[in-house]
Amino acid sequence: MGRMRTKSSEGKAGKIPDDPLPALARTPWLLVATALFGWFLMVVLPRKAGEAPVDSGRPPDLRLWYSPAEVHALFEGWGPEFLASYRRDRFRFDLAWPLAYTFFHATLWSWWTARLLPSGHPLRGPLGQGLVLAPFVLDLLENLCMFVAAGMHPDPSAAWVVVGSIATLCKWSAVGVLAMAQLAGLVVLLVRRWRGRAA
Repeated sequence: MGRMRTKSSEGKAGKIPDDPLPALARTPWLLVATALFGWFLMVVLPRKAGEAPVDSGRPPDLRLWYSPAEVHALFEGWGPEFLASYRRDRFRFDLAWPLAYTFFHATLWSWWTARLLPSGHPLRGPLGQGLVLAPFVLDLLENLCMFVAAGMHPDPSAAWVVVGSIATLCKWSAVGVLAMAQLAGLVVLLVRRWRGRAA
């Protein structure tokens, strides 16, 4: 009995844990997350974009890369009132939006991996969780840097802008990798189901 318990405990210890939120793999949660994500894309984001000054240029978080000089010129063109609003939004709107897209991606990821991959697969454990959470973490770092840089204007430290720019570049790279992985997983799942029905 002692040996059997030891083997069992060793097996559990060596197994890669599955998604810690298995409820997200259920279709109703996916529908809720998709509806929230779509609402942000079609309603909230266009509304926020309309609040920006005319011909003010794209904000840093919508660019792949930006220099301290570009950020300084952008902040100057915005003026103090919109700059203060932008700074507040770094941890208001720009916290709600990352939470919304992370909820969507986490739910979608859990949904297809639970149906396609066996229990203990790395993509159902830490590797998959890291892919889903990377854009969110990098987005928060970007927000922090731009929050500080905007607060220091007109004499922001170039270091904050450089770190924020690196975070933005890495964020968009992580978003691209995650989107391609999601699409590939869904395509494989649909092909397998279609072949199963055809057989």
